[in-house]
Amino acid sequence: MKKFTFFLFLFFPLLCFAQNKAVKNQLSPRNAPLNKQAASRQEGPQKQQEPLLTLQENRNPVQKEVTRGTPVSAEVYKQPTSQRPVISEIKKPAVLQEKQLSLNRAQTEKENKPSAPSSTLPPARPGNYRVVYWTDFIDNQSPKEKDWAIKVLDVKNISLDGRGVQVAILDSGIKQHSQFDGASIEVLDITGKDDPFDFCGHGTAVAGIIAGKRANDFKGIAPGVNLKSYKIADESGTTNNNYIISALDSILEYNRQRPANKISIINISYGLEQDNIELKNKLAEVYASGVVIISAGGNDGKEGLLYPAAYNFVFAAGSIDRDKKLSDFSNWGAGLDFLLPGSGLRTLGLNNDYVWVKGTSFSSAYLTGIAALATQAFKDKYGHLPSPQELYEILQKISTPVRAIAPIKQGYGIPDASKIVSYI
Repeated sequence: MKKFTFFLFLFFPLLCFAQNKAVKNQLSPRNAPLNKQAASRQEGPQKQQEPLLTLQENRNPVQKEVTRGTPVSAEVYKQPTSQRPVISEIKKPAVLQEKQLSLNRAQTEKENKPSAPSSTLPPARPGNYRVVYWTDFIDNQSPKEKDWAIKVLDVKNISLDGRGVQVAILDSGIKQHSQFDGASIEVLDITGKDDPFDFCGHGTAVAGIIAGKRANDFKGIAPGVNLKSYKIADESGTTNNNYIISALDSILEYNRQRPANKISIINISYGLEQDNIELKNKLAEVYASGVVIISAGGNDGKEGLLYPAAYNFVFAAGSIDRDKKLSDFSNWGAGLDFLLPGSGLRTLGLNNDYVWVKGTSFSSAYLTGIAALATQAFKDKYGHLPSPQELYEILQKISTPVRAIAPIKQGYGIPDASKIVSYI
């Protein structure tokens, strides 16, 4: 009996040491790739990636970049800005720390967001499909007040500009404009056509709302962002899931190589009536990696959001006019999150000019700009990017419901950018 007791006395510390080491190994950043903070602490040099083609460069390097990538299928196939002064701390309750998400949770829930009803339509076919928004977005009515949207969102006099925030847009490309001069914009063609530039003006209009510089009575919401354009459609306005998934995979790879300076917001200003499980799974993977996805609710003026806005983990935008009335074309229903300007909007055009546009595509762009401002303020204060749940909570707090609009048609209402700093 004494020998047995002596044996336990020697063996027990060794057993505890082994278990403690095993637990540490399980908690190691190498075993938690979806955790942004853990990933940013990994040791060793990060793999360097050559910059994408900028708007000022010629088009020849695009073909090299496309063929040099690591696409998912055979069909498809820059750097930190100066630090802003830290925003003075407001004595408000601290936002919850970032949570790591499983894909299953990403697919089924987002904090405080109501679930959208399941689609009764069959899944979208894997072939090509035409996105109507990209050919039907010009507004024939132009209000006298050119900057009414900026006033409604109370963006005009705030010091935030989105500096240091990486934003991606999946759209029809971007065309050069004088109000993009000096902006940090990179362009990439995912369709393999070796032409990353806009063919119809939709992507340029979206980018102008997000990142256009101040001039000629026009100002983008967050002109300081680093904007990355992924062209996912050809000149007929046609895209397919392979293009979209390849763009998302490119973003995931970009973020794996730059965990401390990753793309944190994606704008997708298009919509489909039919669900697609492959696309949903890829979007859920992107969201679970800590990236906010913002999309347009739809322009059919009926109940039921289009996809991907209908997915619970996607921030869905509806449209209001300058009188803060729900736009007659704006889709609504369970899963709608916020209302933003969506008609009578002045933005940048294809011919270095200005155009008037309408549609939830542009409501989505305004929400993306507001989200970029909130991300900048959060990062300045806490030293790291907000998780999607943290950013969603901030957007909730700064939004005000419109009394004349039913809750099912507005989500949390209209965001007020002037409240951002106070609620972080």
